[in-house]
Amino acid sequence: MELKEKLKQFKDSKAFSVIKNVAPEVLDQATDIAASIYPPLGIVNGFVDKAIDIAKSKGNHNEVAQLVEAKADYEIDYIEHHRLEVEDRKDARVNGNAHLQYVVAYFSLAGFTFFGGVQMWLCYKILSDGLQVNEFIIMTASNIFGLFTGLIFTLKDFLFGGSAEKK
Repeated sequence: MELKEKLKQFKDSKAFSVIKNVAPEVLDQATDIAASIYPPLGIVNGFVDKAIDIAKSKGNHNEVAQLVEAKADYEIDYIEHHRLEVEDRKDARVNGNAHLQYVVAYFSLAGFTFFGGVQMWLCYKILSDGLQVNEFIIMTASNIFGLFTGLIFTLKDFLFGGSAEKK
């Protein structure tokens, strides 16, 4: 069973259904995207807190209790959702497509080496021949060099692990 099949969408959660029944005007402020993904806890807490305020202003203590319970249920669901995501990422290179990931990593490393060489050659030409280069080319070259400098750490973490294993 894939991760997507295991995970419940926010629109299928108890928090969504209670907010929809108790304070539908709160959901009018939300986008369709927020109803189709599992949004972060802070966003949902904001929606639920608004719904609680609306229910309190209406003097509906039963609805407030439902919302508080739904908020607690969502926190439990969210923690489980996060646990499943971490578990799925934990062995990402072992799930059958490791060879493709290594190919991409090595081609990225080759690209880094090539563009690094081009950068070094350009620096040599500019310094030795005294070429006049406009600021746009210097800025673009600096950004590309910065991009590939960051990429090398990503490749190192991918190929050799990002942290020491704890036993």
